[in-house]
Amino acid sequence: MTVVVEIAGLELAGPHGALEAERREPQPFLYDVELELDEPASDELVQTADYREAAGCYQQLDLSSHESQVQLAEAQSESEELAR
Repeated sequence: MTVVVEIAGLELAGPHGALEAERREPQPFLYDVELELDEPASDELVQTADYREAAGCYQQLDLSSHESQVQLAEAQSESEELAR
């Protein structure tokens, strides 16, 4: 059996925007994350999901690298959906 862990409203900054001036300053990306995980065998803390670790995976995305820069936030969303 699986459980779904949700992290809503994870905000990270990165360059995006239709205009070059918009891409100079980091803009917010807002993520709602759903993780489907195996149900833990017990209620012991070591058996549960660590939200900080999950959020850290998104924070490790290098949103400032040239390859990650997008003009429209929709393009970022589409590329992440394809990566699943």
